[in-house]
Amino acid sequence: MTEQAPRGTQLPGPYEIQRVADEHGITLRMRGHGSSARNADVRRAPVAPRPLLSLRSRRCQANCQTHASVDGPARETWNARYRERGTEPGPPSEWLVSNAALLEGTRALDLACGTGRNSLFLAARGFTVNALDISEVAVQALRGTPGVHAHVADLEREPLPRDAYDVIVLINYLQRDLFAPVAAALAPRGIVIAETVTRAHADELRRAFDRRFLLEPGELRRAFPGLAVRRCEEGLVQRAGRPRAVASIVAQRPS
Repeated sequence: MTEQAPRGTQLPGPYEIQRVADEHGITLRMRGHGSSARNADVRRAPVAPRPLLSLRSRRCQANCQTHASVDGPARETWNARYRERGTEPGPPSEWLVSNAALLEGTRALDLACGTGRNSLFLAARGFTVNALDISEVAVQALRGTPGVHAHVADLEREPLPRDAYDVIVLINYLQRDLFAPVAAALAPRGIVIAETVTRAHADELRRAFDRRFLLEPGELRRAFPGLAVRRCEEGLVQRAGRPRAVASIVAQRPS
C-alpha cells in the first residue's frame, strides 16, 4: 500500500529507509522491525532539484572532523569515506524520530545531511527539505530524491535565509557561530532539533577528540537564547547501539 506517514505520528524503531526507483518515480520506503513497527511507502513523481542557496560547504562531524573549506582536505576526506563505505542512508536520528510529534509545517533544512538519513525521514513526512553537506559524493547520491533538494554548501561563508524554515536539523554537527543564524532562519513557531557530542564523550569513553568541537556542559541549552526550549537532555545514551555522551535539544521560535 502507498501512503503518507501522518504528520504528528511517531514512527517506532528500529527501522530503515530505502529509496526504490521504478517507472512511477522514486519511493521512500520505511521498513519497521518488531511487533509494533509499521511500514510505509511514500511515492511521488521525481522532482527536479531547485537552487535555494549558492553555498559551498564545511562540516564538523561528531567524530572530530575539523572545520575546513569546501576546497580543503575535509571535503576530500568525506568524499573518500563515502566512496569507500557507500552512500546508502542509515536510519534517521533517534532524537529526531523521538520528537516527530512536534514536527509541523512544510519546509525543512538538514545541515551536514550526509547521505540523507534525516532528509529522507522528513521528506517521507511531507516536508520539502533543503539538504546541505560538504561532500559532493553524498550530495550527488541524494540529488533526485523526491522532496529533497541537496546542495554542496559552505555555511561559514554565506548566510542562511531568514524566516525560511519550519524545521532545522543539526545532528552531529557543531559550528558555534551558526547558532544565531539558525535561530533567525526559523519561521514563526519553527523548531530546531539538534544533538551532538559533549566533552564527557571524551572523558567518560577515554577517546581522543579535538575538544574545540565538543560541547561544554550546559552549552547547548544556552545556544538559542531567543527560542523556547521544548525539550533538552544531556548525558550518556545509546545511539546506533553505541554509547555516546551527547547534548540534545528541541527549541522553538515564538509565534
